[in-house]
Amino acid sequence: MTAPALWMIIAFIASFIITWIVMPRIIAFAFKKELFDYPDERKIHHGAVPRLGGVAFFPVTLFVLTAIVVLSFSPIPELLHIKAYSGFKAEEHAVQLIFGLCAALILCVFGVADDLKGIRYRTKFLAQIVAAVLLCMSGLWLDDLHGVLGLHHVSAWIGWPLTIFAVVFITNAINFIDGIDGLASGLCSIALIYDVVLFMFIGQYDYALLAITLLGTLLPFLWYNIHGQAERHNKIFMGDTGSLFLGLVLGALGFAMNQNVAHSQITINPMIIAFAPMIVPCFDVLRVVFNRVRRHHSPFKPDKNHIHHKLLASGLAQHKVLGAVLGIGLTAIVVTLVLASFLNANVVILLDLVMWSIFNMWLTGHISTYREKVKNQEYKNETC
Repeated sequence: MTAPALWMIIAFIASFIITWIVMPRIIAFAFKKELFDYPDERKIHHGAVPRLGGVAFFPVTLFVLTAIVVLSFSPIPELLHIKAYSGFKAEEHAVQLIFGLCAALILCVFGVADDLKGIRYRTKFLAQIVAAVLLCMSGLWLDDLHGVLGLHHVSAWIGWPLTIFAVVFITNAINFIDGIDGLASGLCSIALIYDVVLFMFIGQYDYALLAITLLGTLLPFLWYNIHGQAERHNKIFMGDTGSLFLGLVLGALGFAMNQNVAHSQITINPMIIAFAPMIVPCFDVLRVVFNRVRRHHSPFKPDKNHIHHKLLASGLAQHKVLGAVLGIGLTAIVVTLVLASFLNANVVILLDLVMWSIFNMWLTGHISTYREKVKNQEYKNETC
């Protein structure tokens, strides 16, 4: 086993164990202080559930990454007869690390404020824009679109605004799709596994280390989120703190992938490679916002028109909806990569949009059929 792979496993285990220990204490604190997400007509859950699960993501990830880097420069690995982690490129990634930490800290602070007392969406947008600017300053920005929209190498005057838009878009896409237990965290887990494999393949171990460490913090939360019960005081949501942080990290990893895949042996378009895991949340938020604007509603006014709401309306139970959306996400990644191996990137994006639109039109028709069937059954029951 190579040294980077060994330290990846250590980072994953460490972040998993720490989060597993910390999460019940966050839940207990939230119940003690009555920091709940109460159900309403739009929300699916029942009972008061804490929404501070995401509070653990940033500190645990930061602690484990810092510990790995510090240990790599200490005599401890030699004493344990294991190779020190050699993937960290201090000169190359130090600036990215500093600006990235500042960006993450800003979003986490605003996320906690929103989860505790609520803040206006304009304020959250401002925080996301500032975080995106910090990412750009770190060097992680869309400097090459590799032919998407006919653009290749672009200047900072074009690349920075596109990057800021992408960060805000991806962050809100993760936030918007966080509507049923395990959905946002499940899709993000798939994306992080995808990133770990690809970054390891192209030899960018620092980014792989970040992805696998965050994955280790996400899986224990997933357990409490899906299997926990409000009545037993062991259930929790990630809240805006978690979704904002996840969106920022996945966006940053996407930009890093886009910059580094072009210099590897992978021949698929780097933009497609970088953002394939984000198809479901991003396409879903596009459709939802378009429908809200078309109906002259605010694009930021919550409704029950997301993909998981539609699948629930079609008669599926919540756990089946979770499985269906995760399955759609995996299928979208595979289909997109296969298509991109022999088609132009713009054609692939267009085909993805067409397939997504056809699926949603079919689902809308299926919902109408299901509701008609339920109505007829209720009528028969009343007349019997």
